[in-house]
Amino acid sequence: MTWFLQAQEEDDLLLDENTIQRMWIMRKYLADMNPVELMEFINDRIKKTKSNEEFLISMNS
Repeated sequence: MTWFLQAQEEDDLLLDENTIQRMWIMRKYLADMNPVELMEFINDRIKKTKSNEEFLISMNS
């Protein structure tokens, strides 16, 4: 999971503060999952949301 966190740090420079906060919430939550749980969780959330923004907002619920 380390590569995921490192790769995303550069993207943080291009995003607004609100989006960055939501992404960090997501990263912290996903970091404790095993790969199968992680993929199932993301797949489920993606199916329930219509946009990236909505996906990130859903991470707070």
